[in-house]
Amino acid sequence: MVNILKKIGLILFFSLIYSIGLQFFIIPAGLLSTGFSGIAQIIDYFSNLTYSTIYILINIPGIIISYKYLGKKFTVFTMISVLTVSLTTHLLTTHFYNFYFTDDIILNCIFGGILMGYGIGGMLKIGSSTGGTDIIGLYFLKIANIGFSKLNSYINITIVLFAMIVFNFEIGLYTLLCVFARNLTMKYVFTNNDLLTLFIVGDHLEEIYEFIHNNLHRGTTLIKGTGGFTANSKDVILSNLNQNEYHILLNKINNSEENVFITVLDTKAIQGNYNIKKDN
Repeated sequence: MVNILKKIGLILFFSLIYSIGLQFFIIPAGLLSTGFSGIAQIIDYFSNLTYSTIYILINIPGIIISYKYLGKKFTVFTMISVLTVSLTTHLLTTHFYNFYFTDDIILNCIFGGILMGYGIGGMLKIGSSTGGTDIIGLYFLKIANIGFSKLNSYINITIVLFAMIVFNFEIGLYTLLCVFARNLTMKYVFTNNDLLTLFIVGDHLEEIYEFIHNNLHRGTTLIKGTGGFTANSKDVILSNLNQNEYHILLNKINNSEENVFITVLDTKAIQGNYNIKKDN
């Protein structure tokens, strides 16, 4: 119960950061956001509906996809996030309608993108999202192992090109700068699906082997080796983990008495049965 309340508290915090980036930087500068936020802004421009209402409505299909393919817990937390972003944006619009930090459009692009990217990355890291393209990115990562950041960038660039055509070419270019700042920050904060290949070498690795299987729910390959210096028999575990799982494992190893040697390699791609895990 405490963990759930802590997670909800973090969702509220990251949603607020995201909304501040949008309401105090992006919108005052006359810029378009990206993702479903940008789509909501475009629809808001051509309709009488409020941004908050549009944001909720266009996220409904994504919520359905999330429930079916990404798990119940992730979907519930994402729903909380979508509602919080919508409510927070509405409140900020109502009470701080004419407020802005700077009229420098480049500063608005950079800091608006950083704040929104931090909010998105933080929510993804704790197992939630702002909905929209985040869900689409995670969905394709799950079913096709397509890189989350890369797919998200393609979707956002498409929206930027649309903005250039419909609105203003210069605004589109500034929005592209915002996309860069947002994606860079999001990738820095959210490293959950950056894959690593681990070679763990030691004398008795049964406890580590069981921890990877039972706690991280990842597969391993066991290799028998020989120490080049001592010529003693060594156990070697080969496994692929994401960044968060690696840090969990490292914390486990550091708190144990096992004398192990770990080699960590960045992994560009994995072919085969390696997907993000679906919760229950």
